[in-house]
Amino acid sequence: MNESALLDREVLEATYFDTFSCFRPIKKKVDGESVFLKGKEGERIYTDEPCALSVKKVSVLSEKETHYETYLEYKIFASPDKEVMPNDFIVVVSNGRTYKFLAGASACYISHNEISLSDKERA
Repeated sequence: MNESALLDREVLEATYFDTFSCFRPIKKKVDGESVFLKGKEGERIYTDEPCALSVKKVSVLSEKETHYETYLEYKIFASPDKEVMPNDFIVVVSNGRTYKFLAGASACYISHNEISLSDKERA
C-alpha cells in the first residue's frame, strides 16, 4: 500500500466511533437434521469492530404522484480488511443505540469498505 493510501485509511479510521458485529448465515446438522441458522444464531464473523454508521434521508415521489415517500438509507464504513457478504446479519452500536441490519452489496476501496445495509430485518 502506498504512503498516501495508508494516510487516507488512517484518517478515515480515526472517524470510526461506532462498532459493528457480523453474523453469517450457516447450515448445520442439529440432531441429524439440517438447519439453517441466521441472524445472531449464525456464525459470528466479527465482534465490536470499529466503523462509522452513515444515515441518509431519501425522498421519492410515490407511484400515484400525490406525495413523497421518505426512507432512510444506511451504510457503514469500515476497514477494508473486513469482508462482509450480502445477507450477513449486522449489529451496529452507535451513540449508545443498537441497530440491526442485513448487509447488501459492499464496495471495497484501498482506504475503506463501504457496506450498504437494509433495515428490513428478515433475520
